[in-house]
Amino acid sequence: MAVIESESLRAPSKAAKGSHRGVLFRSNPKGTTHRNGMRGDWWVSYVCALGHRHREKVGAHDIAKRTHGRRREQVRQGYCPRVEDAAKAKPRLFEDAAKEYETWSKAHKKSWQTDMHWLKRLKKVFVGKTLAELTPEAIERFKLELAQSRTKATVNRHLSLLRHLFNRAIRHGYQGRNPVSAVGLFREENTRSRWLTEDEERALFELIPEPYWAFCRVALYTGCRKSELLSARWDFIDWDRGLLTLPTSKSGKPRFVELSSNVLDTLRQIPGRGERLLIFPDCRKVSHRFPEWAAEAKLPGKVTLHTLRHTFASRLVMAGVDLLTVKALGGWNRLEMVERYSHLAPAHKRAAVERLAQADPLRASHSASGTYTGTSGSDVEVSREASAV
Repeated sequence: MAVIESESLRAPSKAAKGSHRGVLFRSNPKGTTHRNGMRGDWWVSYVCALGHRHREKVGAHDIAKRTHGRRREQVRQGYCPRVEDAAKAKPRLFEDAAKEYETWSKAHKKSWQTDMHWLKRLKKVFVGKTLAELTPEAIERFKLELAQSRTKATVNRHLSLLRHLFNRAIRHGYQGRNPVSAVGLFREENTRSRWLTEDEERALFELIPEPYWAFCRVALYTGCRKSELLSARWDFIDWDRGLLTLPTSKSGKPRFVELSSNVLDTLRQIPGRGERLLIFPDCRKVSHRFPEWAAEAKLPGKVTLHTLRHTFASRLVMAGVDLLTVKALGGWNRLEMVERYSHLAPAHKRAAVERLAQADPLRASHSASGTYTGTSGSDVEVSREASAV
């Protein structure tokens, strides 16, 4: 649909004679008016107080000019058609929007079960409320109350899901605004790197029963995530090369896990090997039971199943393995995720600065008394005096 340039939103000095800013003509074979031998429609265009661009199709040119003037007066008073339409529209309940989001999440996200868990908590808080009633103040209140019993990272995940839910509702016709955009997330301090010592490992594994014992041992010596091991299959293992292929990892890409000799021995001792598709079909409750075993072993601090992955990375770094290799072995996407372990390699850092010290040009001239000769100390002053003379 062509737009007549002379009637577009240009500066008055450049517009054609008789044109009106904010009023434009669009050619349309089925239009109701004529201009310069063309059939079309007159439109008005303006920006409301909220910054939204609006266009309306009106009648004749004179009517369009009067309509545009009336809209400008309304805009000065805070008028916005979207807000007006939202007020007239049927209120939309939060649980209805949540149900639609659940359907979408199950069809598109690997982590849909986690979404269901978070949505369950959100529905308990906002049940019976419309989307319009979820103001930034209500979201902020929910955020602070949840932070009293959950970590900042958990609170942020709830807010991120809620923000996405509103964005999807807006894309599908909801005329309101996203209240979560006005609520800031917590600053996360994801620096936890609790790992197990060898003594703690012995004490812990003495209490872990089968089949969880084999699962935890493989997790410790491969650095695999729980979801990766629960989906691992016997036919994914290359016994000759000592390699486990995971077709889909957390990043959505295939991952190849190196299997050490002790991991291969552990896998060979699992009963029923080859008779079932999954390697660990009976270990889905391992995350819930792991803290119980850690408490029974009297391990200090917060010890969870993910501590095994921290232990894997920590021991590699303390053995002198560079961070890029650790990143590849653990399947991390970004190097920043493994930089938290860099402080565990003091010997490696000491060796690096010592290599720099070996190249010190003044080292060879250092006398037994601990003073420098040549161009240092008093010799520098003598050199300066000679230059002055």
